[in-house]
Amino acid sequence: MGMTIALITVDTELSAGLFQRGWGADANFDASILGRTAQGDFGIGWQMDRLDEHGLKAIFFVDPAPALVLGGDVIARIVDMVASRGHYIELHMHAEWLTWAENPPIAARATNVGDLQAADQAALLGWGCDLLERLGAPTISAFRAGNFGADDATIAALGQLGMAWDSSFNPAFAGGACRISLPADSIDPIVIGAVTQMPVSGIWASPGQFRSAQICALSAREMTGALRHAAETHRPCFNIVT
Repeated sequence: MGMTIALITVDTELSAGLFQRGWGADANFDASILGRTAQGDFGIGWQMDRLDEHGLKAIFFVDPAPALVLGGDVIARIVDMVASRGHYIELHMHAEWLTWAENPPIAARATNVGDLQAADQAALLGWGCDLLERLGAPTISAFRAGNFGADDATIAALGQLGMAWDSSFNPAFAGGACRISLPADSIDPIVIGAVTQMPVSGIWASPGQFRSAQICALSAREMTGALRHAAETHRPCFNIVT
């Protein structure tokens, strides 16, 4: 049997909530990306320091949508931070930023990517890939929807764009924001059309109650136990979110 691959993924995004409260791009970046506090910075730079100490690489799913409202420079700063440290950059997308955009790539508005029509999804995701790559990211090959708000049309759109991977299925959100047609207990990679779905991992706290393998959603003891269980039962991967 092969080893269990542990994926460490980071949803890397500016806060729409802080924007609505009047925070500018720089203040939002400091809070949401640098994780700035009175005791120091504990955002993605701090995370990359910890990863580097252990020789690990993480996948940073970067949301380019705030560029529609706050400008591309703040997204370029995020891309540069991650790329310069040798970690992976992939596409994240919070469609709610369309609400405040003056010149969006599509006319439709939605809370989640999966709420859009198929053609609009493809156009929005294609725009996001193009922007990240123009700002210095390597070729984008994977996606995770903001709020895990994807559907089957999202997977089809990714295939049309030539993207090989998606990680928008989270059993904790299945049947809600996440409308990808998979059984609610799906935790192993599965090929859907041209795209390999990499579900978010987690634990079943009780029948029907799934708790995602998300930093701060599981205790350190629970996360360690879940990782060990995944390895002992020969799961192909364990997909962690922060």
